[in-house]
Amino acid sequence: MMDCAIPQKHLSEARDYARAYAQRKGMQECDSHDIQQEATLAAFKAWGRFDDTRGVSFRTFSWQSIGGAVVRWIEQQEGRPGTARAAARHVRIDEQGQVQRG
Repeated sequence: MMDCAIPQKHLSEARDYARAYAQRKGMQECDSHDIQQEATLAAFKAWGRFDDTRGVSFRTFSWQSIGGAVVRWIEQQEGRPGTARAAARHVRIDEQGQVQRG
């Protein structure tokens, strides 16, 4: 079984990915720090789900989660949900059974 502590190199890779993404998007430094925090949190969550006995590297396993967290953060900042699940959070049914958005 794996050690519970996530190796520092994985956290650094997550932050580097987020920093590069923010630079490509032309974001301010304060936003870049926020994105790096989201990427770090996603790396920690992925580490908790990672099973090293499955023959896949952590980097390969976690990349989808980290990239998704970064994109979701940007979409939230821009005020647009990016997935059907996120869009569904903005929809509710009122007492008459009518769909309400927002």
